[in-house]
Amino acid sequence: MDQNKELYVLTFNPDKIYRFTPTAAIVAPAGLNGLASITLGVPPEVIVDLWWKDNSDNEDGFIIERKTGNGNFSAIDSVGANQTAFTDRTVLDTTTYTYRIAAYNATDVSGYSNEFTTTTPLRTLAPPTDLIATASGPNEVQLSWTDNSFDEVGFKIERKTGAAGSYSVIDSVAENITAYNDQSVAANTLYYYRVFAYLDDVIVSDYSNEDSAKTPLIVQVEDEQIPTEYDLKQNYPNPFNPSTKIKFSLPETSEVNIIIYNSLGKTIDTINQNVMQPGNYEQTWNAHNLSSGIYYLKMTAESTVSDRIFQNVIKMILLK
Repeated sequence: MDQNKELYVLTFNPDKIYRFTPTAAIVAPAGLNGLASITLGVPPEVIVDLWWKDNSDNEDGFIIERKTGNGNFSAIDSVGANQTAFTDRTVLDTTTYTYRIAAYNATDVSGYSNEFTTTTPLRTLAPPTDLIATASGPNEVQLSWTDNSFDEVGFKIERKTGAAGSYSVIDSVAENITAYNDQSVAANTLYYYRVFAYLDDVIVSDYSNEDSAKTPLIVQVEDEQIPTEYDLKQNYPNPFNPSTKIKFSLPETSEVNIIIYNSLGKTIDTINQNVMQPGNYEQTWNAHNLSSGIYYLKMTAESTVSDRIFQNVIKMILLK
């Protein structure tokens, strides 16, 4: 062995000299650590960043191994010599992973680093807000909301009939859409709505606020003559049981609200809440679910083309 610690071996049959050059062992990396996070990309990406200390000077690179939960380690990737960081982009959210690193060269592999374990976070979406439901006719409710998430795939719309009903999904819209027209509604019916954003079947936002709208009765236009003044006729018949007819006139396109109150001033029913064209109208109100008594009908009409405003109240008697 010479001063370079190279070993020479002499053989006599045959006469040859062999030289053996020792190689230094590869020292295992240490200080493996990391961080699981969610990127701000579109869509958001779950990643695990790893970093470690390089303790060797003769490696060709590093092998990254990973296991899921209590599973077995397997190599997922490698990096070159002197690299001390790696980003794993092949992970799922809400999953526990354990990592370890080994250095290698052409003839040797080091021992493993310490193990690092982390659980990836759940991707979340900001819920929509400011949901507004407006009955635009007997068979249509218009919805609008504010989109607070920049990475959703779309929005799902849920609806229920009446306060005691159960919500179910009725439709969905694509990303960045903030309006929807529900044309599967019936006249004179109260509907409740809520909306949520979604990324896939698992990752969804919380619900928006809830809003409701009642579709108006189907209105019969009496004739084609356009009146010159607003008017609300006394209901007929009066007294009535259980239904009565309500006639009114609109000289201009107007936003019309017709609300029924009991004798204590409590709102009992909203039978019209809609923008209506000029004309003479007749609506039927059915009070089959109410008890006998005195009820008041208040009509408010505000022109959409001028500053004209009309308001009137009539007294109605239900006798059963």
